[in-house]
Amino acid sequence: MNASQRKNYEKILSEVKMSSSELEHRERIYKLWVEHQQKKARTRDAMDSAYSDSGQITGISRFWRGVNTIYNVIFILLFVAMFFVPIITYIDQLSLPEKDQRSFIHFLIPSLICGGFAVYGYYYWFVMKTDQE
Repeated sequence: MNASQRKNYEKILSEVKMSSSELEHRERIYKLWVEHQQKKARTRDAMDSAYSDSGQITGISRFWRGVNTIYNVIFILLFVAMFFVPIITYIDQLSLPEKDQRSFIHFLIPSLICGGFAVYGYYYWFVMKTDQE
């Protein structure tokens, strides 16, 4: 009977409808994600069985995979080491007189670049590679 109460009632009803439609939308997204993950798993299983059936995983390919792994780990360690070298040099330079010291930016930029490479190498090797396998 009251117009303001009717308006509040209709607002509550529309919010309930929105939340149920939102719930349905989220359920659809979740179902699509589950289907995608299942498809990835089926593809991975098919590739694994194809490799094992064809005998392509041989001792030589295992050797080269190991060499590739060692190569990538060495480069990640190299970039991590190069991240710390400018920092250590900056700390050593603090003992010099102020007029002989270089600016902090000279040490910050190489550290950031090497740190970026190390983070990308870690991400590529340990995150992206595991998604592909």
